Amino acid sequence: MRILNRSNLPTAQIRALVRRELLRARPGSVLVLERPFESDRQGHVRYTDRRVRIWIGGTTEYPYTSTYGGPRGGERPGFPRVTVRDWREDLVATAAHEAEHLRAHDRGEDDDELAAERRALERLRRHRGRAPSWWERIRAVV
Repeated sequence: MRILNRSNLPTAQIRALVRRELLRARPGSVLVLERPFESDRQGHVRYTDRRVRIWIGGTTEYPYTSTYGGPRGGERPGFPRVTVRDWREDLVATAAHEAEHLRAHDRGEDDDELAAERRALERLRRHRGRAPSWWERIRAVV
């Protein structure tokens, strides 16, 4: 997996989070970009070469709440609302969502946005419950 950070956020942290969320989905290259001003873009998978694009941060104010809106925007009934508190949670949720699409494609299943959103929520909850790494503990002290 090739991870390209095109944001102004720390590359080492981005690579660690992306690897953790996408490794089992076997992506080709992963491009992490800053979300454009007033955009709601989050992620995209291109199945032909397994390229994943993830938009985070940028001018987004956190906490950031979203609901999958589908092709015409707006909320869809039954889809969970996902609230992320910072860019790390944004990255985890979006990467987990796109990983679910890659795995479903490998199984020969159709795109299921609801399953991908549920997977994103599950991974976000797990991320929130894990113990902070040594790097995060040092950063909190400094």
